[in-house]
Amino acid sequence: DQKDWHPDNLFEHLSFNVLHTIFAKDENGCVGMIAFNVEQPPIPIPDYFTPDGSGQNDTWDLTTIMDSYPKSTVKIYDRTGKVIAELDSENQEWDGTYNGHAMPSTDYWYVINVPEIRRQFKGHFTLIRGR
Repeated sequence: DQKDWHPDNLFEHLSFNVLHTIFAKDENGCVGMIAFNVEQPPIPIPDYFTPDGSGQNDTWDLTTIMDSYPKSTVKIYDRTGKVIAELDSENQEWDGTYNGHAMPSTDYWYVINVPEIRRQFKGHFTLIRGR
């Protein structure tokens, strides 16, 4: 509603994939309008990581997801279904250890909950250690 003027020019927590219309009014009373759509950021899930200390790909890194969707949570499971790591906006990467011990090269499973878009992603990735 054009009667609900907002004194700030920052709009946060806008819905994704919805047409938003913003009206602006300057100190002279001139009014302008813009319509725009906020696209949903991608959900990039790495297929593997190589914790070899090289400084590249050393963690299973979900920073991109967590930065775009800060309410997201992740559980990582071993082949027996045991939860071996949990990630959230404060802890966005897994280094391939459990209780301080290096986990072996194999596949691990994940469940990523993204409440901001009411989606859940399930799948697996591979931890690859050098020989």
